[in-house]
Amino acid sequence: MKIGLLRKFWRYPSLTVGAVIVGLAMAAAIFGPLVSRQDPYGMEVLARLSPPSPEHFLGTDEYGRDILIRLLYGARLSLGLAFLVTFCSTLLGLIIGLYSASSKWLDEVIMRLCDGLAAIPGILLAIALMAALGSSLANVTAALILVYTPSMARIARSSALSVYASPFVEALTLQGAGSFRLLWLHVAPNALAPVLVQAAFVFSESILAEAALSFLGLGVTPPAASWGNMLQAGKAVIGKAWWLTAFPGLSLAISVLGLQLIGDGLRDYWEPTREGGG
Repeated sequence: MKIGLLRKFWRYPSLTVGAVIVGLAMAAAIFGPLVSRQDPYGMEVLARLSPPSPEHFLGTDEYGRDILIRLLYGARLSLGLAFLVTFCSTLLGLIIGLYSASSKWLDEVIMRLCDGLAAIPGILLAIALMAALGSSLANVTAALILVYTPSMARIARSSALSVYASPFVEALTLQGAGSFRLLWLHVAPNALAPVLVQAAFVFSESILAEAALSFLGLGVTPPAASWGNMLQAGKAVIGKAWWLTAFPGLSLAISVLGLQLIGDGLRDYWEPTREGGG
Protein backbone atom coordinates (compact mmCIF):
# COMPACT_ATOMS: atom_id res chain seq x y z
CA MET A 1 0.00 0.00 0.00
CA LYS A 2 2.80 2.39 0.90
CA ILE A 3 4.62 1.58 -2.37
CA GLY A 4 1.42 2.33 -4.32
CA LEU A 5 1.01 5.67 -2.57
CA LEU A 6 4.63 6.60 -3.31
CA ARG A 7 4.20 5.70 -6.97
CA LYS A 8 1.08 7.84 -7.17
CA PHE A 9 2.92 10.63 -5.33
CA TRP A 10 5.76 10.68 -7.85
CA ARG A 11 3.50 10.48 -10.91
CA TYR A 12 2.90 14.26 -10.63
CA PRO A 13 6.27 15.81 -9.72
CA SER A 14 5.18 19.34 -10.64
CA LEU A 15 2.26 19.11 -8.22
CA THR A 16 4.54 17.76 -5.50
CA VAL A 17 7.27 20.37 -5.98
CA GLY A 18 4.73 23.18 -6.24
CA ALA A 19 2.94 22.07 -3.08
CA VAL A 20 6.24 21.98 -1.17
CA ILE A 21 7.24 25.46 -2.38
CA VAL A 22 3.86 27.03 -1.59
CA GLY A 23 3.62 25.16 1.72
CA LEU A 24 7.01 26.49 2.83
CA ALA A 25 6.10 30.03 1.72
CA MET A 26 2.84 29.93 3.65
CA ALA A 27 4.51 28.43 6.71
CA ALA A 28 7.09 31.23 6.65
CA ALA A 29 4.32 33.82 6.27
CA ILE A 30 2.28 32.41 9.15
CA PHE A 31 4.93 31.37 11.65
CA GLY A 32 7.93 33.51 10.71
CA PRO A 33 6.65 36.75 12.31
CA LEU A 34 5.56 34.77 15.39
CA VAL A 35 9.02 33.28 15.93
CA SER A 36 10.99 36.46 15.31
CA ARG A 37 10.96 39.16 17.96
CA GLN A 38 12.06 41.90 15.59
CA ASP A 39 9.80 44.83 14.77
CA PRO A 40 9.16 45.22 11.02
CA TYR A 41 8.86 48.97 11.59
CA GLY A 42 11.86 49.28 13.91
CA MET A 43 14.57 51.58 12.53
CA GLU A 44 18.32 51.53 13.10
CA VAL A 45 19.57 54.74 11.50
CA LEU A 46 23.22 53.79 11.93
CA ALA A 47 22.62 50.46 10.16
CA ARG A 48 20.71 51.81 7.16
CA LEU A 49 21.46 50.11 3.82
CA SER A 50 23.62 47.50 5.55
CA PRO A 51 24.40 44.46 3.38
CA PRO A 52 23.49 40.92 4.53
CA SER A 53 25.33 40.08 7.74
CA PRO A 54 24.97 37.88 10.86
CA GLU A 55 23.02 40.70 12.56
CA HIS A 56 20.70 41.21 9.57
CA PHE A 57 20.66 38.09 7.41
CA LEU A 58 19.15 39.83 4.38
CA GLY A 59 20.45 43.32 5.13
CA THR A 60 18.53 46.50 5.98
CA ASP A 61 16.61 49.06 3.96
CA GLU A 62 17.01 52.83 3.63
CA TYR A 63 15.53 53.35 7.10
CA GLY A 64 17.59 50.65 8.80
CA ARG A 65 14.67 48.21 8.97
CA ASP A 66 15.47 44.50 8.79
CA ILE A 67 14.69 43.10 5.33
CA LEU A 68 14.07 39.53 6.54
CA ILE A 69 11.35 40.40 9.01
CA ARG A 70 9.72 42.79 6.55
CA LEU A 71 9.89 40.06 3.90
CA LEU A 72 8.04 37.69 6.25
CA TYR A 73 5.38 40.27 7.08
CA GLY A 74 5.17 41.08 3.38
CA ALA A 75 4.62 37.40 2.62
CA ARG A 76 1.76 37.32 5.12
CA LEU A 77 0.12 40.31 3.45
CA SER A 78 0.82 39.41 -0.18
CA LEU A 79 -0.09 35.72 0.11
CA GLY A 80 -3.05 36.42 2.39
CA LEU A 81 -4.49 39.01 0.03
CA ALA A 82 -3.95 36.74 -2.99
CA PHE A 83 -5.62 33.83 -1.18
CA LEU A 84 -8.65 35.98 -0.31
CA VAL A 85 -8.91 37.24 -3.89
CA THR A 86 -8.64 33.68 -5.24
CA PHE A 87 -11.23 32.29 -2.82
CA CYS A 88 -13.78 35.04 -3.45
CA SER A 89 -13.33 35.17 -7.24
CA THR A 90 -13.50 31.36 -7.47
CA LEU A 91 -16.66 31.16 -5.36
CA LEU A 92 -18.38 34.03 -7.19
CA GLY A 93 -17.23 32.75 -10.58
CA LEU A 94 -18.49 29.25 -9.81
CA ILE A 95 -21.92 30.51 -8.76
CA ILE A 96 -22.22 32.85 -11.76
CA GLY A 97 -20.96 30.22 -14.22
CA LEU A 98 -23.23 27.45 -12.94
CA TYR A 99 -26.37 29.57 -13.05
CA SER A 100 -25.43 30.92 -16.47
CA ALA A 101 -25.13 27.37 -17.79
CA SER A 102 -28.53 26.44 -16.34
CA SER A 103 -30.51 29.37 -17.79
CA LYS A 104 -30.40 30.74 -21.34
CA TRP A 105 -31.59 34.25 -20.49
CA LEU A 106 -29.20 34.53 -17.53
CA ASP A 107 -26.44 33.27 -19.79
CA GLU A 108 -27.06 36.03 -22.33
CA VAL A 109 -27.05 38.79 -19.71
CA ILE A 110 -24.25 37.63 -17.41
CA MET A 111 -21.86 36.33 -20.03
CA ARG A 112 -22.07 39.56 -22.04
CA LEU A 113 -21.05 41.47 -18.91
CA CYS A 114 -18.21 39.01 -18.30
CA ASP A 115 -17.10 39.29 -21.92
CA GLY A 116 -16.98 43.06 -21.60
CA LEU A 117 -14.86 42.94 -18.44
CA ALA A 118 -12.64 40.18 -19.83
CA ALA A 119 -11.91 42.30 -22.92
CA ILE A 120 -10.03 44.79 -20.73
CA PRO A 121 -6.51 43.68 -19.72
CA GLY A 122 -6.64 42.72 -16.06
CA ILE A 123 -3.85 44.96 -14.81
CA LEU A 124 -5.28 47.99 -16.66
CA LEU A 125 -8.71 47.37 -15.16
CA ALA A 126 -7.15 47.03 -11.70
CA ILE A 127 -5.18 50.28 -12.15
CA ALA A 128 -8.33 52.12 -13.29
CA LEU A 129 -10.30 50.81 -10.31
CA MET A 130 -7.55 51.75 -7.85
CA ALA A 131 -7.28 55.22 -9.36
CA ALA A 132 -11.02 55.65 -8.83
CA LEU A 133 -11.29 54.02 -5.40
CA GLY A 134 -8.00 55.10 -3.82
CA SER A 135 -5.11 53.13 -2.33
CA SER A 136 -6.07 50.78 0.48
CA LEU A 137 -5.89 47.08 1.25
CA ALA A 138 -9.67 46.68 0.98
CA ASN A 139 -9.78 48.46 -2.39
CA VAL A 140 -6.94 46.32 -3.78
CA THR A 141 -8.82 43.18 -2.73
CA ALA A 142 -12.12 44.36 -4.21
CA ALA A 143 -10.48 45.47 -7.46
CA LEU A 144 -8.68 42.16 -7.99
CA ILE A 145 -11.81 40.14 -7.17
CA LEU A 146 -13.65 42.09 -9.87
CA VAL A 147 -10.78 41.51 -12.31
CA TYR A 148 -10.60 37.71 -11.89
CA THR A 149 -14.26 36.76 -11.31
CA PRO A 150 -15.28 36.99 -15.02
CA SER A 151 -12.59 34.54 -16.16
CA MET A 152 -13.55 32.10 -13.39
CA ALA A 153 -17.23 32.44 -14.38
CA ARG A 154 -16.46 31.68 -18.03
CA ILE A 155 -14.50 28.55 -17.12
CA ALA A 156 -17.19 27.36 -14.69
CA ARG A 157 -19.88 27.94 -17.32
CA SER A 158 -17.95 26.06 -20.01
CA SER A 159 -17.33 23.14 -17.68
CA ALA A 160 -20.96 23.08 -16.49
CA LEU A 161 -22.27 23.08 -20.07
CA SER A 162 -20.17 20.01 -20.87
CA VAL A 163 -21.58 18.28 -17.79
CA TYR A 164 -25.16 19.21 -18.74
CA ALA A 165 -24.55 17.47 -22.09
CA SER A 166 -23.65 14.22 -20.32
CA PRO A 167 -26.09 11.26 -20.46
CA PHE A 168 -26.34 10.95 -16.69
CA VAL A 169 -27.74 14.50 -16.41
CA GLU A 170 -30.39 13.69 -19.01
CA ALA A 171 -31.25 10.52 -17.09
CA LEU A 172 -31.60 12.44 -13.83
CA THR A 173 -33.80 15.02 -15.53
CA LEU A 174 -36.08 12.27 -16.88
CA GLN A 175 -36.29 10.82 -13.38
CA GLY A 176 -37.65 14.14 -12.13
CA ALA A 177 -34.59 15.63 -10.42
CA GLY A 178 -35.17 19.25 -9.44
CA SER A 179 -33.06 21.96 -11.05
CA PHE A 180 -31.47 23.05 -7.74
CA ARG A 181 -30.60 19.48 -6.76
CA LEU A 182 -29.31 18.73 -10.24
CA LEU A 183 -27.17 21.87 -10.31
CA TRP A 184 -25.51 21.61 -6.91
CA LEU A 185 -25.41 17.86 -6.24
CA HIS A 186 -24.49 16.60 -9.70
CA VAL A 187 -23.35 19.33 -12.09
CA ALA A 188 -21.26 21.41 -9.67
CA PRO A 189 -19.04 18.56 -8.36
CA ASN A 190 -18.33 17.33 -11.90
CA ALA A 191 -17.60 20.85 -13.17
CA LEU A 192 -15.24 21.74 -10.34
CA ALA A 193 -11.93 20.34 -11.62
CA PRO A 194 -11.17 23.00 -14.30
CA VAL A 195 -12.21 25.73 -11.86
CA LEU A 196 -9.74 24.51 -9.24
CA VAL A 197 -6.96 24.32 -11.83
CA GLN A 198 -7.66 27.90 -12.85
CA ALA A 199 -7.79 28.95 -9.19
CA ALA A 200 -4.11 27.98 -8.80
CA PHE A 201 -3.21 30.24 -11.73
CA VAL A 202 -5.41 33.07 -10.39
CA PHE A 203 -3.59 32.77 -7.06
CA SER A 204 -0.24 33.34 -8.77
CA GLU A 205 -1.62 36.15 -10.94
CA SER A 206 -3.11 37.85 -7.87
CA ILE A 207 0.29 37.89 -6.18
CA LEU A 208 1.84 39.53 -9.24
CA ALA A 209 -1.05 41.97 -9.64
CA GLU A 210 -0.86 43.11 -6.02
CA ALA A 211 2.89 43.53 -6.36
CA ALA A 212 2.44 45.55 -9.56
CA LEU A 213 -0.17 47.82 -7.98
CA SER A 214 1.95 48.36 -4.87
CA PHE A 215 5.02 48.99 -7.03
CA LEU A 216 3.09 51.71 -8.85
CA GLY A 217 1.95 53.25 -5.57
CA LEU A 218 -1.69 52.16 -6.05
CA GLY A 219 -1.72 49.20 -3.71
CA VAL A 220 -0.55 48.60 -0.16
CA THR A 221 0.85 51.84 1.21
CA PRO A 222 3.99 52.09 3.38
CA PRO A 223 4.97 51.59 6.12
CA ALA A 224 3.02 48.31 5.78
CA ALA A 225 5.24 45.77 4.06
CA SER A 226 4.28 43.96 0.88
CA TRP A 227 6.61 42.49 -1.70
CA GLY A 228 5.47 45.07 -4.25
CA ASN A 229 6.16 48.18 -2.20
CA MET A 230 9.46 46.69 -1.01
CA LEU A 231 10.50 46.46 -4.67
CA GLN A 232 9.31 50.01 -5.24
CA ALA A 233 11.34 51.32 -2.30
CA GLY A 234 14.47 49.48 -3.43
CA LYS A 235 14.52 50.61 -7.05
CA ALA A 236 15.97 54.03 -6.17
CA VAL A 237 19.08 52.49 -4.58
CA ILE A 238 19.37 49.29 -6.61
CA GLY A 239 22.88 50.20 -7.72
CA LYS A 240 24.35 50.27 -4.20
CA ALA A 241 21.86 48.12 -2.25
CA TRP A 242 20.89 45.21 -4.51
CA TRP A 243 19.40 43.21 -1.60
CA LEU A 244 16.44 45.59 -1.28
CA THR A 245 15.03 44.38 -4.60
CA ALA A 246 16.70 40.97 -4.98
CA PHE A 247 15.04 39.22 -2.04
CA PRO A 248 11.46 40.49 -2.56
CA GLY A 249 11.79 39.76 -6.27
CA LEU A 250 13.10 36.26 -5.56
CA SER A 251 10.25 35.64 -3.13
CA LEU A 252 7.73 36.68 -5.77
CA ALA A 253 9.33 34.50 -8.43
CA ILE A 254 9.52 31.40 -6.23
CA SER A 255 5.94 31.73 -4.96
CA VAL A 256 4.53 32.26 -8.45
CA LEU A 257 6.58 29.33 -9.77
CA GLY A 258 5.20 27.08 -7.02
CA LEU A 259 1.60 28.02 -7.81
CA GLN A 260 2.14 27.57 -11.54
CA LEU A 261 3.54 24.10 -10.85
CA ILE A 262 0.49 23.27 -8.72
CA GLY A 263 -1.81 24.40 -11.54
CA ASP A 264 0.08 22.28 -14.08
CA GLY A 265 0.07 19.31 -11.71
CA LEU A 266 -3.67 19.57 -11.04
CA ARG A 267 -4.33 19.75 -14.77
CA ASP A 268 -2.20 16.64 -15.35
CA TYR A 269 -4.00 14.89 -12.49
CA TRP A 270 -7.56 15.59 -13.65
CA GLU A 271 -7.29 15.37 -17.41
CA PRO A 272 -6.84 11.58 -17.56
CA THR A 273 -9.82 11.18 -15.21
CA ARG A 274 -12.01 13.43 -17.32
CA GLU A 275 -10.90 11.74 -20.52
CA GLY A 276 -11.78 8.39 -18.98
CA GLY A 277 -15.29 9.58 -18.17
CA GLY A 278 -14.82 9.67 -14.39
